[in-house]
This record gives sequence, C-alpha cells and structure tokens, in this order.
Amino acid sequence: MADAPRKKIGRPPLVENRREMLLDTAARLFGKVGFERCSMQDISDATNVSKGTLYHYFKTKQDIYDAIFLSTLKKMASFVDQSIDKKASARDQLISFFRAHAEYFDTHYWDFNATVLGVAGVSSSAMRHEAVELRDRYESILREIVRRGIETGEFALEEPSMPTRAALSMVNWMPRWYRPNGARSAADIAVSFAHLLLDGFRRRD
Repeated sequence: MADAPRKKIGRPPLVENRREMLLDTAARLFGKVGFERCSMQDISDATNVSKGTLYHYFKTKQDIYDAIFLSTLKKMASFVDQSIDKKASARDQLISFFRAHAEYFDTHYWDFNATVLGVAGVSSSAMRHEAVELRDRYESILREIVRRGIETGEFALEEPSMPTRAALSMVNWMPRWYRPNGARSAADIAVSFAHLLLDGFRRRD
C-alpha cells in the first residue's frame, strides 16, 4: 500500500506575507526616523511595493502604526504567558516574566521602538479599546504572579496592583535606552531588574 501523501507545509498566503513584510519594514522606519518623519512613499520605496498596493493594505500611515502596536502586544502576551511555568514559585515566575518580556522585545526591537507612543498613539476608538484590553490582559499575567506571591508569603506586599505597575514600568522603559549591540542582552538586564525588585537594596553578607 502506497504511503499517504504528506501534507505540504508551505509558506503562509502571499497576502499575509506581504502584509507582514510591510509592517516589519514600516516598524524599522518608524523606529529609526520617527513616525512623523516617515511617509507612505518612504515605506513604498523601502519595500519596492507601489503606493497603490500599499494603500490596498493600509489606508493611512496611522493604520500601519495601529496594526504594528496591536500585533506586537498580542504576540508578546502569548509568548510571555507560554514561557512561564505555572507550577513554579511566584519568585521564579516573576523572573521568567521579566526574561520572556525582554527576549521578545530584543527579537522585535524595531516593533517596540516604532510604538513608543503606546496605546495613546492608537487612533480609532475601536482599536484603542482593543489595545487597552490587550494591555490590561498582559498586565494581569504579572499581577496574578504578584498576587500569588502575596498569598504564599513569598512577597511582603499588601496588594498587587501598584507593585505590578512599577515592575512593568521597569521593562517597558527599556526601548528608550537599550541597544542590541550592548555588552549585556536585554534578557540579562531584565533578570537583574527582577532580582532588584525581589531583593531590593538589601545588603548581602
């Protein structure tokens, strides 16, 4: 009996490939020269795609920004959540959260730099609502870790909300100053931040 034909695993549809290529290139341009200074013509030239084709995918440059932001946040939340061992201690989970956040940021450096305006930079009310939901969902991953640490007595905190926001501020600020060619990786720096939060400035004998 002949073997059943193997399912061919090919590339995603051309439409998705091209759309992702446009977003990747736009993110790099936004990150390098700034959103305001980058034009649709610049994106068209950099991708070798006609402006007519570009406008077929995105009606405005703002639509491109919105798509980059939502895609980045959605994929990062999924990556970070899957990187955390749900059976580990709250301390180890927090370190894993920081490391995974930084690893995703490091491998999607231009996406983060392109969207430094965050939710405030998203234009339409519908997309901003989605962006806020994604942001809150992402924050809840870390807040649940902190809440668990409080319940188990690992963390000497009264409530999880403020410490969670403080922790996120540390890693969310990295795109402002981190450079990929530096002496330390983003993940290494983020883990140091996690230990700083966990251990503070306590003297180690």
